Amino acid sequence: MVLAVTTPDFAHAQARDGEPEQSAQESTFGDIIVTATRRKEGAQDVPLAVTAVSQEALVAAGAPSVRELTSIVPGFNGGRNFGAFQPFIRGIGSTGVTVSDEPSVATYVDGIYVPFAQAANVDLVEVERIEVLRGPQGTSFGRNATGGLVSVVTPDPSFELGGHVDARMGAITGSAQTALTYDARAYVTGGLSDTVAADISLLRRHEGGYVRNLVGADDYGDLTITDVRSKLMFRPSDRAKITLIGEYFRLKSQVNAPQPIDRNTLGRSYGAVVPVRPWEVALDTAPLLNGKNYSFGLLTEFDLGGATLETTSGYLHTDVRQDADSDASNVRIGTLLTSPYGRIGEVFSQEVRLLSSGSGPFTWLIGGYAFILRSHNGTKTTNATFGPAPALPITGEAFTISKFRNTTDSYAGFAEGSLEVTPGLFVTVGGRYTTEKRSQEGFLDNNGAQRDLPKDSAQFNKFTYRGSVRYELAPATNIYVSYGNGFKSGVYTGTITPVLTRPEEVKALEAGIKSDPTRWLRVNLALFHYDYKDLQVTARDPLTTSYVVQNAAQAKLYGGELELQVAPTESMQVRAAAAYNHARYRNFPFAQTFTPSPRGGNVVAARDVSGNVMVRAPKWTFNVAPTWRHDLGRGQLSLTANVYHSSRVYFDFLNIVSQKPYTLVGGEIAWTDPGKVWRISVFGQNIFNEAVLQQSRVGNLSTDGIYEPPSRFGIGISRNF
Repeated sequence: MVLAVTTPDFAHAQARDGEPEQSAQESTFGDIIVTATRRKEGAQDVPLAVTAVSQEALVAAGAPSVRELTSIVPGFNGGRNFGAFQPFIRGIGSTGVTVSDEPSVATYVDGIYVPFAQAANVDLVEVERIEVLRGPQGTSFGRNATGGLVSVVTPDPSFELGGHVDARMGAITGSAQTALTYDARAYVTGGLSDTVAADISLLRRHEGGYVRNLVGADDYGDLTITDVRSKLMFRPSDRAKITLIGEYFRLKSQVNAPQPIDRNTLGRSYGAVVPVRPWEVALDTAPLLNGKNYSFGLLTEFDLGGATLETTSGYLHTDVRQDADSDASNVRIGTLLTSPYGRIGEVFSQEVRLLSSGSGPFTWLIGGYAFILRSHNGTKTTNATFGPAPALPITGEAFTISKFRNTTDSYAGFAEGSLEVTPGLFVTVGGRYTTEKRSQEGFLDNNGAQRDLPKDSAQFNKFTYRGSVRYELAPATNIYVSYGNGFKSGVYTGTITPVLTRPEEVKALEAGIKSDPTRWLRVNLALFHYDYKDLQVTARDPLTTSYVVQNAAQAKLYGGELELQVAPTESMQVRAAAAYNHARYRNFPFAQTFTPSPRGGNVVAARDVSGNVMVRAPKWTFNVAPTWRHDLGRGQLSLTANVYHSSRVYFDFLNIVSQKPYTLVGGEIAWTDPGKVWRISVFGQNIFNEAVLQQSRVGNLSTDGIYEPPSRFGIGISRNF
């Protein structure tokens, strides 16, 4: 199912009674071109669930980065845990935070895989579109796409001089601490010769500290992002294209400032100041989340006549430094520090694809993929020591320093073919074979007792597949059914004794319809059923309190998404979507669970949570986004609103910690001059100041969380040239 989420073009008149209906290609909404199957196809013709979002739609929805797609894309949840981007699609995702534990929803930028959760929350100046593919992508996008993938596509440089400058200024006003914000972006492109074109984009975004610190002078929640990205494209002929890409990204922030949920912190028993309102904290350890990435890419495309040869090469280096308060209180009970050591990772990937060209009844794709990852995770945790019961006084402090080095070497070959069996009936079959080797070794300093940790390695081999049938009922209506699987290899848990989780696998059945019954109405529906085996979930190391990974045995998920686009008048368009997801652990007998202790903090125990709702898998989500445009003679006025509603979201296996149902409302009013050179806007996000948990940690010292930012209002101005 595809919904091409774009800013509407109302140049076409709407079909009404007595007017002939037109084909999908003449629809008001158009048919955006996507590469969801590694070849360029009309979105309405792709037999899988994918939502394509344009840059204009992202700006109008107040979504500066990939994580904010939550309010636009049905079935998508852009979670975060202390800077690690943790996307979930249809209830499948990963809550891991280390650079060796890759997410179960893959992120690609210009076809290059981004394996690190700390680098995957993409915030780019110039985006052609973002494609969100729902469901396992076991063939052409095979690596770690168990739940689906997010593909960010940026435009090629132009041989004509052009660009734009955009600035937004505003204030975060909904908390006790008002904070100023600004977002400045610039993009320039042009030809350097008859065969070479280049572009460069610059980004600087800052948010002031809106989280009030009740026990100190510094407020938290601030962040500053700097990004520089450039492409250099060489077109020696109309049959060849070579593109070089380079990017540098830096983040400095204090967003990882947790506060106790329901006053649950062990510090409560030792006289801690316990906040009771959202966006307030009392911490003894100042939060720190700094990171930098630099990456390089090489894309080539050669038209060989009957086929097209494409290659994609990528290198990424990431370095994340993080400090956090483990008990979310101003009493020194627990801290987690990575800033002295870092979470550092580097990866090289290479893919080669050969695609058929032409318009015959049979199309095909074959390819190979190589992936090499090296990572280092260093952490120092401190925990208070206690005297005898019943008083349990704090008597001192103990520390643990752990350092882990992980490697991953993965190689795969894949192929896919599609045949038009009879006019309008298309059958597609594809497969991918992956062989992967992982290893881990480490070092431990437990309160001065130092030792090397044993080295271990393991190899995994897996065949994944996908098959689909699409039938064109009419020129503007397609129905399809698909079946396939997704796979993620075992992961080392990061504990003192090397423990390797089992690989996770999902088998997915999906059926859908995509239809433009009139030129002013688009209706897309998808239904799915998943069997999810050995899903990898996050737990806590009992010694270091750091995050580790374990397996849940089985889960079952089923549901669907309905997406609509309606243009009731020439000046108005409404986009709406609804998603239903029944996601439950089917067999999870030994889950690590935490229940509140009377003293504060939690008691850890292994429990059977079979039948409970899966984390970050709301049963219902809805979004509605109307856009109205009016020609003023001296420019155009546009009004855009975005309303998103989610049912309850759980953050723990026992379904104790949750975000209650909530509704977020945002909007923008904009004026564009007749020449479409200047654009001025006013905007609001989270207008009614909903307190929404962005993330929650549950451990033996506390149950804490971090809230999404409160209300934000501002103005924007942009100039095209």
